[in-house]
Amino acid sequence: MAAMIMGGYIGIIILIGIYASTRSKNVQEYLVAKRNLGPVMIMALLFGEMLSGAATVGNATESFKVGLSAVWINWGMVLGLWLFALLRMGKYFRAFGCQRGGMSVPEAY
Repeated sequence: MAAMIMGGYIGIIILIGIYASTRSKNVQEYLVAKRNLGPVMIMALLFGEMLSGAATVGNATESFKVGLSAVWINWGMVLGLWLFALLRMGKYFRAFGCQRGGMSVPEAY
């Protein structure tokens, strides 16, 4: 049952990717969603990017070094990202990306 659900999920994701790639003229348009995402969606993507990579790899490393107290790193990141969202930084990331042609968060910095 679990394998069927997993296979169905992967199949749906592949179909979405194929559909999206046929609607894009080139790879850059595909990777940056034609620069049509609004500030709210950009903030959601930044939340996912920051928390997924840092919370798994970075937190595992810190937990090995300092112990269970490294879990507080996640709360600090969440609070920082909420502050980021409240200051409406998503619109600045979008404007900067459109102006300079940036395709990733590091390019914005």
